[in-house]
Amino acid sequence: MPLSAVISLEALTDGRLDQFTGRGVHGFWFNHWRNVDAVFADSLHENTQDASFSLSPLLGLPSPRGRGAGVRAGQTAFFRIGMLTEELAQSFEEKWLKALTINSEIEIPQAREERETAIPGQRWKVTAHALESNQHPMAGRVGYEELSRKHLMNPNPPRQWKVEFLSPTTFHGKAGHLPFPLPESLINSWMRRWQAFAPIALPQDEISEWARGSLVVSSYSLRTVPAREADRLRIGCVGTLTLRALDMPPYLRAAIDLLAAYSFFCGSGAHTTQGLGQTQCVPSP
Repeated sequence: MPLSAVISLEALTDGRLDQFTGRGVHGFWFNHWRNVDAVFADSLHENTQDASFSLSPLLGLPSPRGRGAGVRAGQTAFFRIGMLTEELAQSFEEKWLKALTINSEIEIPQAREERETAIPGQRWKVTAHALESNQHPMAGRVGYEELSRKHLMNPNPPRQWKVEFLSPTTFHGKAGHLPFPLPESLINSWMRRWQAFAPIALPQDEISEWARGSLVVSSYSLRTVPAREADRLRIGCVGTLTLRALDMPPYLRAAIDLLAAYSFFCGSGAHTTQGLGQTQCVPSP
């Protein structure tokens, strides 16, 4: 059962975030797992090719100016965790979340360069947990069967989809990373995760072929954003993009519609376990 959990935070001290915080959230996620279930933490860490989760950076903060963003004590933020398997979602609720109580004090580590031994992280207080959409718009859960039934059995599936990228999004390319969501790359990134974790397989080759030839970008409002982490720099895009199907059979449009809904949990593109590629579909006119 895909699950999106939101952890709300409040800064305990003034500070400055000079780095993209995706790896910091990733570090806290695993550090907390090691404290509550080290064996499960190791099993999560083993499969980096098709990870069963996605993580956001810290969200809800003011846009940084220059290379960083100031944080004042009392300022609020949140991060979210997308989980793609029933095993992970259940263990998360029973162990990870249970140990992360309201008013827990946590530290989000900052990335460090090889020559540096430590950089103090920002201290935060946990103020709320949300697992349901009525608690937070970025939270929610749905079963694979329910998700499949809702979208694959729709007799009149949409012809276009507006996708919003909430954190820098980039895709593996032949010459490095590409900070633009080409339709085939976008669909394939969603489908790879669906095929890995969903109990209902999709016709992957057929969808990929139609996405390449009959799915186009009809509009976009994107900007490139650097995700700088110590000596690592990735460039991704944030903003919105609208995909439109041209002469695509209804059953394939239904599959695209299903994958677009799934992107809310799995994210888009590369490095979704380290804060990149946070995604949601928004109503399209």
